[in-house]
Amino acid sequence: MMSKILLKKKKHGSWIKPDHYKHCCSVCETILMHTRREIREILFRAKRVDNGEWVYGGYWLNSTATRDTANIIDSDGNTHGVIPETIGQYIGCTQKNGAKIFEGDIVLAGYGQHKCVVAWDEECARFIYHVTDKPCIIVCTSMYNKDNQSVLSVIGNIHDNPELIKVK
Repeated sequence: MMSKILLKKKKHGSWIKPDHYKHCCSVCETILMHTRREIREILFRAKRVDNGEWVYGGYWLNSTATRDTANIIDSDGNTHGVIPETIGQYIGCTQKNGAKIFEGDIVLAGYGQHKCVVAWDEECARFIYHVTDKPCIIVCTSMYNKDNQSVLSVIGNIHDNPELIKVK
C-alpha cells in the first residue's frame, strides 16, 4: 500500500509519505513518479512430479522434520508437487509476442545475435542473461527497443531443450 512507503526528499532531507506529497521540485517529482509503478507480478513455474507438465502459480516449500516438498499453487488453488530443479520465477520481462519470460528460459537477445540463458544473479540480486557462446552477461532491464517493445524471443528452456545451449 503506497501510504505506508516512506521516501526521502533529496532536496529537503526530510521523510515524507507519497500520499501527502506536493511537487516542490523536479527531483522530488521524479522520486514520487518511480514509486507509483505497479507492483510487479510474482509468478513461478515448474514441472509437476506426477506428470512432468508445466504448472504456473505461487511457490510454496513445505518443510517437515523428514523432508522438504516443493509445490506450486495454481490460480484455481490446487497444490501440485513439483520437481525443485525446474522451478523458475517470472522475471518481469516479456518476449516479442507478449509471453512471459522465466528463469531457465533460453532466449535470443541482442536482436537475435546471442543465445542466452535467463538466470538469477545472487551477487547483484537481479535477473541476467548468460550469453552461451561468449564469457559475458546481459542485464535484463535493457531488453527493449526505443519504442519500448521487447527484443527477446524465447526459443526453449534448459529443462526441455538442453541441446540448445550445448557448445559445439
